[in-house]
Amino acid sequence: TCLSMMNVNYPGRCLMARQLIHCDRYTNIFNYFELMYCVFEVRDHQTEVAVLLLFGLIYFLMFCIVYESINQYYLPALKIAASRFMMNEYLAGVILVGVANSTSDFLLNLSAVRSGAPTMNIVMCNALTSICLIGGAICFIMPFKINSSCVCRDFLFVIFLLELIRFFMESTVPTNLVKSIIIFLVYPIYLAVNIIDFFLTRHNIRSKYQPSSPQLDKKLYDKLLTVTDLEVDDDVQVKRTKTQDGIYRDGVFFTPKPLFEPKKVNVESNRTALHSKNNPKNRFLFTEFIQDINPIDPEQWVLSGKLGRIKMICMAPVLFFLRLTIPMVNYEHINHGWSKLLNCLQIIINPFIILVLLETAYYTTHGSSFVVLFYYHYALLSLVVTVPLSAFVFIHSRTDIPPPYHKVLVFITITTVITYVWICAWEMEVIVTIIGAVFNRSSNYMTVTFNAISNAVPDMIALVHLTKNGYGKMAFGGVIGGIVFSMFPEFPYLYIHSMECLIVCPPADLVSNLGAQFARDQADYQHMFANYGETLYLFLMLTVWSTMWWCFTLDFNARRSGGIFLWCLFGMFCLYVTLMEMELIHDFADDTVIYVER
Repeated sequence: TCLSMMNVNYPGRCLMARQLIHCDRYTNIFNYFELMYCVFEVRDHQTEVAVLLLFGLIYFLMFCIVYESINQYYLPALKIAASRFMMNEYLAGVILVGVANSTSDFLLNLSAVRSGAPTMNIVMCNALTSICLIGGAICFIMPFKINSSCVCRDFLFVIFLLELIRFFMESTVPTNLVKSIIIFLVYPIYLAVNIIDFFLTRHNIRSKYQPSSPQLDKKLYDKLLTVTDLEVDDDVQVKRTKTQDGIYRDGVFFTPKPLFEPKKVNVESNRTALHSKNNPKNRFLFTEFIQDINPIDPEQWVLSGKLGRIKMICMAPVLFFLRLTIPMVNYEHINHGWSKLLNCLQIIINPFIILVLLETAYYTTHGSSFVVLFYYHYALLSLVVTVPLSAFVFIHSRTDIPPPYHKVLVFITITTVITYVWICAWEMEVIVTIIGAVFNRSSNYMTVTFNAISNAVPDMIALVHLTKNGYGKMAFGGVIGGIVFSMFPEFPYLYIHSMECLIVCPPADLVSNLGAQFARDQADYQHMFANYGETLYLFLMLTVWSTMWWCFTLDFNARRSGGIFLWCLFGMFCLYVTLMEMELIHDFADDTVIYVER
């Protein structure tokens, strides 16, 4: 592999970085190995560490893209999608947030950066990190009432799916195809159970509403508290984003209580606030475009100090790129974020950029340079459709009110952000892996610690933001739903791929050697679990069962103590695997025994 060059002397690493095909496929936008050992000509460890600081700046740039795209575009679009599908908060978290957050990680598992990685370890460490770090942050930030039956049921699904995969890995029957079909069917069953439960809950809510009459006053009074509790599990309401002071009281040693509830957004009022039939269709067309494309807010610039202005200048290129390529759909904004000229340009630019990124990631070749070669064949073909469509929208729409089809851009926004997060997560994982290799850390150790934390950053940004704005149930449902989704599609796809049948696979060098096939013998089993598999399994089971235990203890009220407990569990896990890496303690796996025949 490409990481094996770290065992070679510095003068020979440049040649390996250019000759090894795996190095060309392993990296994406930048070939960091060629950049380090050929362009910067690193020949000692001190220079190597200095170059890593430059890579740290690239990591920070990717983090800024992820942070801004999720906060400004992804979360408002998710809330709109949940309200349009008439889901309740928890179901929206399980289906929309969980699937959307896990899709980028699933695509990352199909990328060459995960080539040869123990797939089961990746899934388990991502699940452990999600529950402990993200779930702990959700409970720590703001209290809310957890859906008791839903959480217990979904955690049992996680345990069942984990045990089922583990059983199939150890068994030789049934065939790989049957195993894949069984695992693939678990997630549709899981979704069906959640949806049926949602409709039963909604029916229960509707059935408790009865016409008022003197004879029913006492009966209605007895049902009032029950209805109040059930109403929070009805449709998602689009609420205003919290102010700078927050909607809750900060404090370290006590669970915060909400100061006030976020106001429900009047969607139609925001949509028609600027509309008048007497206005020209293109009134303030260019003024609106300049205001919306400008990455520096003039009011914030005036009110900010020197450090604030430096921050705005540094973030300006990222914000400009995002505003140019991602449509804004936000019911909290006047006009719902509609900007006629900018949105018409985005109808052309957005598909072009997305297709370029996808086609480039599919082939992933750098040629004679350390920068990837961009492919744009399908992107050019997209102009045949997008240019006439953009012209139609420009002729048909107005500047003072969004058109009825403006809400369709929600799905374009979500797809674009998922693509950006996937590309950025790929770069971030490569950088973290290189840092671990430079400091002689094993790839398995980096996978279950720093890479897992790095992969959890986009999800944490999204779910913490949801929690701060009063969507705690959606965030908690997104954690569990994302875990179940991350287990279900990857294994059947890769198992069937290993059989080389039934599906048309991408090029072999793109998804081969992913280590995600059923164990045909003990060697395959060890490859999927690697060195930390048993330890991960025990800590994950301990985390799931202990989370259910403290939920019962606290009557399913998310409290700050629950979040601290989960963080402590993750700290214990990191300490344990670190001591294992230092060979100070033994893992939970059995030692390999070699029998010698006389």
